[in-house]
Amino acid sequence: MIYKDVNYDLAIAEWSHLLDSQTLTLDQTKLAKAHLAGIHAEKQMAYYLDVRFGGDPDFMIFNNLKVENRGLTTQIDHLILTQWSAFFIETKSVSHKININKHGQWSRVYGRKYIGIQSPLEQSRRHEAILYELLDNNVKQFMGKIIGLQKHYRGAIQTKHYIAISFDAIITGQGKKLIEKHLRPMDLIPEEIEQQHRTEKASALSFLVADSVDKNTKKRQPAFTKTELQNVCKFISSQDISQTPLQQAHAFIDALPQEEANLQQSIPTPTTSNTQKPQPQPATQTSTQIQSPPPCPKCGSTMVLRTSTKGKHKGSTFFGCINYPKCRSIISHQPN
Repeated sequence: MIYKDVNYDLAIAEWSHLLDSQTLTLDQTKLAKAHLAGIHAEKQMAYYLDVRFGGDPDFMIFNNLKVENRGLTTQIDHLILTQWSAFFIETKSVSHKININKHGQWSRVYGRKYIGIQSPLEQSRRHEAILYELLDNNVKQFMGKIIGLQKHYRGAIQTKHYIAISFDAIITGQGKKLIEKHLRPMDLIPEEIEQQHRTEKASALSFLVADSVDKNTKKRQPAFTKTELQNVCKFISSQDISQTPLQQAHAFIDALPQEEANLQQSIPTPTTSNTQKPQPQPATQTSTQIQSPPPCPKCGSTMVLRTSTKGKHKGSTFFGCINYPKCRSIISHQPN
C-alpha cells in the first residue's frame, strides 16, 4: 500500500511553466530542466510501484521521504518496507550517456567532456545509514520484546538498493559491472521486489519446515511483526520533513535573483489583496500618470511598488508584477 503518496503533477506543471516563460538564464534553465527530468523519473517510478503494490498491505511504500538524525539529512526517492526487507530506490534521470569508471565514479558525458556526478548507489547507502541510525535510536517506539529482551531489526532485515533508470539509458565504463546487481530499468524493479518477497516470506513455523526440507531455501523469519511494521511506518512518517515537489519548485523560484532590466527588486509589500485582479489598464496610460499600484498590463494581477538596490537605477522606484518571475512586467514610477 502507498503509505506516503506524492502529487508530482503540480510540480511538473510549475517547472514546465517556468521553462516556457523563457525568463531564466542559461545556467538556471539547465538546473530547472534537471529538476523537471528528475521529477518525471520519480513520478514514473512511483507509478510502477503503485500499479504493483498499491493495494497490497504486505508492502509499505514511501515516496519522497526526508529525515534528519544528528544534523544529517537524507532524501530518499522511494522506500519500500515489508516484514522481511527494506528496498531503497534512487531514481536517475539519464538524458545523456553515463560513464562509470573502474573505481565506481560516475560522470555525465557531453560530447567529449566528462562531468562528475554523485554515485546514486553511494547516495542510497547513505540514506540507509542515516535512516537506520535514526531507527536504532528509537527502536523501543516500534519494536517489542522477547522474554523481556528488546528486539532489534538489524541483522534480521534484508536491505536492497536499486538505481532506477529509464529503459533507453546509456551506461558505459568498466565500473558498470560493479553495480549491475543494483542497476535496473525502473519498470523491472517491482517484479524483482515481488519475487524476492515471495522467496523470503515465511512464518516462524514455515521457516523451520522449509529449512528442514530444502537447505538452500531463503525463507526467513520476519524482522517485524505486522504490528511492528505498522509502528515503524508510523514512526518514519512522524519524522518526515520533506517538502512537496511543488514546494521545492517554489523554493527554486524564490531563490532566483530578482532582476529585471538591471533592476534589483526589493521584497514586495502588496498594498491590495492578490485575490482581486483588476482589469488591465489601457496601453495609452503614461508612467507619469501612475502614482498608486496599477494592475499589470500583461496579466491583470496586482502590481507592487519596489526599489532598485543596484545598478545605474539604484534608489529609483518602479512597479513590478506580483507574479514575478512568471510575469516580468514593470512600469516606471514617478513619485510626487
